[in-house]
Amino acid sequence: MAFTSPLNEEITFSDVSVNGLVEFKSPQLDVDIRFSWESLAGLQAQWGEDFLSKAASGMDSLQIEDLAVIVAAASDVTEAHVMETCPPILPLSNACKLAWSYAWNGGEPPEEKSEPEKKPARLTLFGWRLRAPFERG
Repeated sequence: MAFTSPLNEEITFSDVSVNGLVEFKSPQLDVDIRFSWESLAGLQAQWGEDFLSKAASGMDSLQIEDLAVIVAAASDVTEAHVMETCPPILPLSNACKLAWSYAWNGGEPPEEKSEPEKKPARLTLFGWRLRAPFERG
């Protein structure tokens, strides 16, 4: 996926590769993001019981420090490097979400459930359905 920042800088991140790797490229930061079991265990050890809520708040861009910790855990850059380079938050967050989804679900991210097709409402009179003479069912 590609974005153009307000400064006309190109920001890209790839779809998930076979092994769960997401390539994030911006003028500030060029990093490969992949959540291994080791990186997930490291985050869990660091954050304890708050593991999932802190990860969610970091990837939802509510806590910038948590996002930096997540990127550092899933890549070869340090948290300090992420904070110093100041990459664009939303595209980096989206790249992390994509890699996170692959780590938990594998393959494609789960599809959103669509609402079942609704049949047209039938007119009722005191609980009895009124139908057109040609209608079945």
